[in-house]
Amino acid sequence: MSVTQHRDSQTPNPDTEHPYAVRLTRAQMIALTRQSRVSNIVPPINSVILGILLWGNVPTTALIVWVALVWASSALRWPIYRRFDATVALGHGFEPHWWKIWVAVHFAAGVAWGIGSIILFTEGDFLIQAYLVIFVLGMGAGATASFAPFFPALVAYLVPLTIPIAAILVMQESTESTVLGVSGFVFLVALVFLGRTANRGFSESFRLGVENESLTRGLKLTQFRLEGALDSMSDAFGLFDSEDNLIEMNDKFRQLISPEGSEPAQSMTYDLFIRNLAESGRIQDLAGRAESWVEEIAQLRRAGNMPIEIAMVDGTWLLLSNEPTDDGGTVTTLSDITDMKRHQVDLSESEQRFRDFTSAASDWVWELDADSRFAHVSGRFTEVSGRPSDFLLGRKIHDLPSEGAQDEWNRLVAAMDARQPFRNIPMRRPRENGEHYHFLINGRPIFGESGQFLGYRGTGTDITATVLAEERARKAQSRLFDAIESIPAGFVLFDEMGRLTLWNSRAPEYFPGASSRIVAGSTFETLMRGSAENGAVADISDRVEEWIASQAAWFENPNERREVRFSDGRHVQLLGRGTTDGGTVCVMTDITDIRLGQEELAEKTTLLQATLEGMGEGLIVLDADLCAVLSNTRLDRLAVFGGDQDLVGRPFREILESIGADIGQITDAPGNLEPDKPLDERLADGLPFQFEITRTGRQIMLVRADPLTNGGWVCVFTDITAERRAVAALEESEDRYRRLIEASPDMIAVQAQGRFAFVNAAGAHLLGAASPDELVGRRVLDFVHPDNHEAVRSSKPVSGFHNDMEIHEFRGLRVDGSTFEGEATGIEFAYQGEPAVLVIIRDISDRKFAQAQLIQTSKLALLGEMAASMAHELNQPLNIIRMAADASLILMEENKADMESHREEFDRISKQSERMADIINHMRVFSRQEDGSEDNFNPIECVDAAASMVREQYRLDGVEVRTALPKVAPRVSGQPIRLEQVVLNLLANARDAVFSHKEMLADGAGDRPRIEGGLIEVSAFVANGQNDPGTRERLEELVINVSDNGGGIPEEDLNQVFEPFFTTKRAGQGTGLGLAIGFSIISGMGGTISVANGARGAVFEIRLPVAEPAATAVPEIAQDSAADR
Repeated sequence: MSVTQHRDSQTPNPDTEHPYAVRLTRAQMIALTRQSRVSNIVPPINSVILGILLWGNVPTTALIVWVALVWASSALRWPIYRRFDATVALGHGFEPHWWKIWVAVHFAAGVAWGIGSIILFTEGDFLIQAYLVIFVLGMGAGATASFAPFFPALVAYLVPLTIPIAAILVMQESTESTVLGVSGFVFLVALVFLGRTANRGFSESFRLGVENESLTRGLKLTQFRLEGALDSMSDAFGLFDSEDNLIEMNDKFRQLISPEGSEPAQSMTYDLFIRNLAESGRIQDLAGRAESWVEEIAQLRRAGNMPIEIAMVDGTWLLLSNEPTDDGGTVTTLSDITDMKRHQVDLSESEQRFRDFTSAASDWVWELDADSRFAHVSGRFTEVSGRPSDFLLGRKIHDLPSEGAQDEWNRLVAAMDARQPFRNIPMRRPRENGEHYHFLINGRPIFGESGQFLGYRGTGTDITATVLAEERARKAQSRLFDAIESIPAGFVLFDEMGRLTLWNSRAPEYFPGASSRIVAGSTFETLMRGSAENGAVADISDRVEEWIASQAAWFENPNERREVRFSDGRHVQLLGRGTTDGGTVCVMTDITDIRLGQEELAEKTTLLQATLEGMGEGLIVLDADLCAVLSNTRLDRLAVFGGDQDLVGRPFREILESIGADIGQITDAPGNLEPDKPLDERLADGLPFQFEITRTGRQIMLVRADPLTNGGWVCVFTDITAERRAVAALEESEDRYRRLIEASPDMIAVQAQGRFAFVNAAGAHLLGAASPDELVGRRVLDFVHPDNHEAVRSSKPVSGFHNDMEIHEFRGLRVDGSTFEGEATGIEFAYQGEPAVLVIIRDISDRKFAQAQLIQTSKLALLGEMAASMAHELNQPLNIIRMAADASLILMEENKADMESHREEFDRISKQSERMADIINHMRVFSRQEDGSEDNFNPIECVDAAASMVREQYRLDGVEVRTALPKVAPRVSGQPIRLEQVVLNLLANARDAVFSHKEMLADGAGDRPRIEGGLIEVSAFVANGQNDPGTRERLEELVINVSDNGGGIPEEDLNQVFEPFFTTKRAGQGTGLGLAIGFSIISGMGGTISVANGARGAVFEIRLPVAEPAATAVPEIAQDSAADR
């Protein structure tokens, strides 16, 4: 809604700003004025008519005076009408005084007629009295229809109009006059009742109109607010209903559809909106690929409505988002993300400049010729790649793709194909030693003076060190963070200003009483002061400030270890080191247990320290009681144990439980063949073993345990988390694909060596098995009908998925022996390391049944079209039978009949009866539903039968059917009735084509249409077809041609004639299914059907593979036409 429209909607309206009763009265008076203006003409006219009727029967002066009075009362109302219209136009037509004016005006009009009834009444003259009653009552009826909207005006008019004449008549002595008077009173009551009813109807109609007006205004206001909110949005907004039709949008969305901001000229769907946007030329890099981009958008939308970034030609970027609504619709928004993209570009350019500066000395130069072959490579390439410079010379750059980063490689190829410059495309190639080097490639096309393309020149920048360093840095940073968080100590890091920047989750334990001060920006002195002032530090109650100053001084130069004893009895060791950037790192370790057992472990620690610290794996030593006596620092680095106490002295089982370790499978060490036992029994056996532990669901460790001679154990911990995660990811992937297969509605099976190795649940259901396990190991051919065994054996699976995979139809067997129709596709692949075939089978029984029903319907429709032909075929033998019977009767009546003559006539009757039976039997066979079985049959018999069925009827229509068929023909496989159906359909189409092409003539025998010179030719012969895929031998084919002289098929329609519902006939003359069904039937027989235009008309050609060769090599040709009959 525009601003102007909104202001107009706020203009005061007298129709809506007055009380309802006033508005109703005003509407009643307006309606009264509108209707009275027309009815005001009637009283003067009626007075003149009545005056003419009464002229000479009443006093002339009185009559003239009364007529003048009626005309004057009518004339008086015209200026009142005009003034009322003027006041209504100004919004003042509802003042109360108009109510009185209208009542007075209509009362005066009624009085004028009432006076006329008095002065014109003639006693004793019933005819004059009847005239007066008729006119008065007629005027009352008309007034009821006109004045009913304003009921007071109606009553003011009816009462003075009818009461005078009714009262006078009632007072008369004659019965007729009294009856008329009483009727007048009754009529007055009826008119008042009818007027009141009409007035109530008008009031109710007005009330409904007022309510509707109020609802309309509320709806418009709501719509205005909604449109204002949408137009105020910074994003383009569009709402699509559940059928994807656009039902609401704001101005920004409208500008995307039409830059002028106009409404779309047609109904807009989501797909049409995306297509218009793609074809508008406003999106970058869509030249020649708009259709594929539209399909990409549709696929992304089906994948889950993920946001899509769109680069516009004007440099802006839009983010397309689709959100589903509760009613199945879609809310589509396009947000301007240009600033964000520019920030990204700026960041990318900044990073690129940094890489350029740091790798300036690692570039090499290369040059390609016009065929994209390397013509020159500088020597720096050898240093980077380890290969000689001539390694690239003469090779195409397209033959040396980057390993990994396929998108970037595709971008390079696309730029070169378009002869566009490219910059900083990352590449990854192998050296001769198997290692990989990384480089950025830049290139610019070279053109000659005349504009011819000469090749490319560019540089390669070695970034191997940078890539490897980045990978190492990422890994190191990740390991550092993990180590800091998992070490069994408190860790704090301060920057060069002494401000806290990093700490682990255990740090608050080492600053008791000051945990709330462990926030970014705190100083070491602040943390120590919090602990000291809260009494958490032992033995400093009288020297708190001195102790705090001592700790602060140590922090300034933390080169020595410092020990702090807390009031809770803990001993904490502080270790500080300066960082290269001027900061300080502090590690606080709880050494309470160390202090208590230091003397006991001093000797052992000295002896083993060098060995343990040099190990690359975590190690813990247990005594004979299975308690820890020693561990190395590598164990801490592996983040296995994170307790706040030392491990020494703690039982091994308790240690594992305290860190939340779940003990996994326990296996024997190599060479130990003892069966699996629990951990406690393994430790008691004293034999080497190994097991896995999982800590808090994140870290997995392999623990190898070896016994010591003193009854203790040495346990070595190796982190195998990455290895286990890789295995878990593989298992998850396998499980996901397994679920997809199990959820498939089609049967998916794996065939290995002719037997099922795997079958999904849908396959078990299709084959009628109780479970897939029932089918595993069984022969595949056990579930294929014997008639299809050979076809299944000869079918070849394809290697890999592609669009034109061959699909085979077959008849399958279920476990209970029942059959089904299926289609299958096979793909070669490796299953459990062995060659196998992935088989996908779909049940098409319902589809086959529907096809059979469609073919049967087509046959019945064809029979209906041939009804005239069948009637003629049956009429001929009937006429012969009738003639034979008549001849016999004549001979019998003339007593000239003998047994020989009777025998001859009955023989004629018998032969014609057999002919009729053959015709009817053939039609019965043709029309019945096939059982689906196929066999080898003579196709020439089917073609000849079809031609014979229509030949005579077509001859009567002026179309000759000629056949040239071999007497001896090969046999083909299929159903003969279906082939006959196809030929009959081709003959019918040919006849229709001839009829539409030839001039129509009138047959002398009736009005049946007839043509001249129509010709349909049917021929058949055997020809060599395609090669057998198995034997490579040339196969024979039976070729059937049906041609006509109907002028042919338009060239633009030749490729569409076999499509369902396509027809070139006029409306109502064809369904467009005949040729489509014929195409399906011939394809099902393994043949082909095609059409072309000949010299005189269309030529349809059917090619069928020969199943059995003809008895003779050179068949004779039998020709037949209407003339032969």
